[in-house]
Amino acid sequence: SVLGRREETAKTFAEKYGINCYTDADLMYSTEKPDAVLICTPTFTHEEIAKKAIENKVNIMCEKPFVLDADKAENLFNLANKNNVKIRTNPKIIGNIIFALRKSQL
Repeated sequence: SVLGRREETAKTFAEKYGINCYTDADLMYSTEKPDAVLICTPTFTHEEIAKKAIENKVNIMCEKPFVLDADKAENLFNLANKNNVKIRTNPKIIGNIIFALRKSQL
């Protein structure tokens, strides 16, 4: 599934790949029960999105930088440890995903 801030953008992506579309994180987590989420949004939004995922016990893959300061990162990692959630960062997520999606269309 895809969770987007703008319904029209998320809907276009979801239709293209035959997946469900959400603009409400709580609804997505209660409906889909994902094993992991991929956070590919502006950095200033990462903390809120990651915290919601952790609270729902969902593992996280996030593009770098993870959050904007060390205290926020430490708080999220502590919360993740308490909830048995794994966090991984990768600076090349977007490019790798786009490559994989395009390759699957060949």
